[in-house]
Amino acid sequence: MKGNLKSFHLLLIIIFFTITSCATTTFTSVWKDEGFNGPIDNVFVIGVFKERDNVRTYENEFVKQLSARGVNAIASYKEFGSGKLPEKKAIVSKMEELNMEAVLITNLVDKERRRVYKETWSQNYSHYYNTSYRTSTVEYIDDVYYLETKLYELRGEGLIWSALSKTLVLDKVVQSDVKEIKKFINFMVKKLSDDGMLKQF
Repeated sequence: MKGNLKSFHLLLIIIFFTITSCATTTFTSVWKDEGFNGPIDNVFVIGVFKERDNVRTYENEFVKQLSARGVNAIASYKEFGSGKLPEKKAIVSKMEELNMEAVLITNLVDKERRRVYKETWSQNYSHYYNTSYRTSTVEYIDDVYYLETKLYELRGEGLIWSALSKTLVLDKVVQSDVKEIKKFINFMVKKLSDDGMLKQF
């Protein structure tokens, strides 16, 4: 009996962690330049989002995780401020000044919201009759984010790696934007490393 209870408790723990980590990212397509001889040692990080707070959070976290892998990374907002990014020429000039060899750019391509409805039946009673009627209520709402991440080598301004990704955030999982950004970047950094763009750990 005790053994069954332990197994049941273990199952509950597994289910709990599965539910609370349901914000998932998957790749819809990945491309890399097979002729590129990596890894990259210096990266300029750019996040292109409407919310400037998300830009700073994104760039800071990417710099943090890249630095942990021995990469010298710099956030663009620290060089250009929190306003609108300058033209390409100014960015290239700044990268040359900082001795950056590549730029990593992520932008939000699209976002959609999925509403899941649950139908319920209710009884309506009166003195003369009773009837049933159907109602629909929103059970939960999921957000789906489509992002494009590209890595360009400064020399020749050539694209050496790109990925389209899809991130599903379930409404039942209440987490901050910071946590979701961290998980997304961790996913991206691992793929960049696996594809030989970064140092292997």
